[in-house]
Amino acid sequence: MVKYDKLDAAIMNKMGTHAQSSSDLYVRDVCRECALIASAERKTLAIDPFQVFNQRLQVLCDAGKIRHDGKGWRRVDRAQAA
Repeated sequence: MVKYDKLDAAIMNKMGTHAQSSSDLYVRDVCRECALIASAERKTLAIDPFQVFNQRLQVLCDAGKIRHDGKGWRRVDRAQAA
């Protein structure tokens, strides 16, 4: 969805090949974008900005762009995925 593109890009830019916790990723621009989306969603639902962040992590994981390995979140190496 278009409204999540900026948030997804911000999350991916923070992520590297080494494991990072959710709290390492949920900073500055990611937090700000989550707050903007949550405030727009509050018109119909009671939603917390961190819920938006967590949902996007799950969507990116389901799309095969990132993974959680027990130590933290990582980008999926395209060579490994193939």
